[in-house]
Amino acid sequence: GDGTYPSFQDLHDEVYEILEKFPKLHFCAAHCFYISHDIEQMKMFFEKWENTSFDLTPGQSTLLEFSKKPDQWKEFFKKYSHRIFFGTDTYNQFIEGDDLARYDEYWSAPTVVRKFFEKTPEDAFEASIGHLVPLNMDDDGLKNIYFGTHEKLHPTTRPLNKELIAKESEKLLEGILDRTVPFEEESDYETEANNLKQIIKYFE
Repeated sequence: GDGTYPSFQDLHDEVYEILEKFPKLHFCAAHCFYISHDIEQMKMFFEKWENTSFDLTPGQSTLLEFSKKPDQWKEFFKKYSHRIFFGTDTYNQFIEGDDLARYDEYWSAPTVVRKFFEKTPEDAFEASIGHLVPLNMDDDGLKNIYFGTHEKLHPTTRPLNKELIAKESEKLLEGILDRTVPFEEESDYETEANNLKQIIKYFE
């Protein structure tokens, strides 16, 4: 920055001071704590504090850093997959300042993250952030990252009522199709209608 903001190290030191004071604290650092360039520091984050976790939401450099040493990072994710949450930092509607290219980039983020963890290194591909070398994670690691970590830390008290979810989604869809649900942009109606159709299909 220009000197008027805390430095990168200051921000991290503040977190470490809190964890030193409360070593049992359940703490999830977003964007892999922006230390994807330092695998040893990421290991320390997990080994020193037993209730810490990362979300996988990729900053511009995160997946690129993993791609530089795919074998080492694959072992890291295999060992700590139960401490990592899936994330994409995406959205499904235009916001102020968006153009179509930026929207498409964010909309495709979940696919990019999944390809990175599921495909083989031979399936390396180009993304908007650069050349990515997939890690080809095993099924157990993927299940932890995609939903297992969340289920462990946020257990549900009862099973989902699939029929009720589908029924309520159908009500919302009806309101969108007849325009009784208000949206600022006409394009939002089509986006949300498609989302609800997918939800209904999933829970049928």
